[in-house]
Amino acid sequence: MANLDATIARLRTLPKHDQDALAAQIDLLLDGREDWLTPEQWTEIEARLDSDEALTPHADVVRAFHNNTR
Repeated sequence: MANLDATIARLRTLPKHDQDALAAQIDLLLDGREDWLTPEQWTEIEARLDSDEALTPHADVVRAFHNNTR
């Protein structure tokens, strides 16, 4: 099997919800979307980074994403 075929076979073993989520992400990549955030979201992020507000540590963010993909 080609690499793409093997990956598609793996995707087909996932639950339907996960298949749909990954298909949406792949579509965005194929459409050439380079920026996943809207200008408004970037403005909000930049404002928070410039403030004295406590930010969530990177490890906690990665852990939350990892836990939400299970």
